Amino acid sequence: MLNLSLPTALVLIDNQAAFSHPTYWGTSRSNPNYETNLQSLLNAFRTARRTNPALPLEIIHVFHSSTSATSPLHPADPSKGAHPLDFAQPATDNSEPVFWKNVNSCFIGTRLEAYLRDKGIRQVLFAGLTTDHCVSTTVRMAANLGVVDVYPEGRPEVLADGKQSVKPVEQGVVVLVSDATATWAKGGFDAETVHAVSVESLRGEFAEVMNYIPPQYPDNFELPPIFKEKDHKGHEKWEEIDSTVSEASVKADRGDVQFEVKKQETKSTKTTKNLRPDLEPEPTVHDM
Repeated sequence: MLNLSLPTALVLIDNQAAFSHPTYWGTSRSNPNYETNLQSLLNAFRTARRTNPALPLEIIHVFHSSTSATSPLHPADPSKGAHPLDFAQPATDNSEPVFWKNVNSCFIGTRLEAYLRDKGIRQVLFAGLTTDHCVSTTVRMAANLGVVDVYPEGRPEVLADGKQSVKPVEQGVVVLVSDATATWAKGGFDAETVHAVSVESLRGEFAEVMNYIPPQYPDNFELPPIFKEKDHKGHEKWEEIDSTVSEASVKADRGDVQFEVKKQETKSTKTTKNLRPDLEPEPTVHDM
């Protein structure tokens, strides 16, 4: 369940110039729409923060500083590969925290965990590079650390005899935005296979998996929130809400997406389009 009334953080991982190197990581990359989807996701969060200042939203950037002198992500590399990619530059007003790491996990050697807890984040979305390395490691650690969970009576413990102390927990939500991540072919497996297996290894046990599908409108067009689902015939249906959304939640299941919207006004319009009836829609993160 994705609920925008919860304190939410978008964590963008390792979107750095070094990953544009033509051969260092390989010549075959998954998800050709990674750049477009991630930029649209970032813009959606920025728009939501700008137009709804009361929404508890955080945008966080984590970058990698390699300890290997031969890596294009090393800070002394002449290509300046550690620099952020143009489309994923942090905001210039310092409103988007930046953390630097030198291992796969965004939580080791950084203050990311402390920052999320200090802000009371209950829902965290992860996107960036690479799906099978830093993104996967970070998502797993977020789930294991319970960074979005609340333990009113303290965390449960495993006792010396293997028994566990039972304590209440208010579980938060960890989300992997799978189409805003990418990886490279390796070990004889093509890039899309590596990507898909990495995503499926995280689904359920470590995170909810969703896709972000940006709306096809001009950049200067003021959009109402748009939600995508299936109608009773299995066709894609778009619902445009004309009023200001005060709370939105998304229930994501593997074969369907259901939306619950609480609005300040009731006026709405609906249109149904048979866009791709041959394809089964994937769970999506709506444009906020």
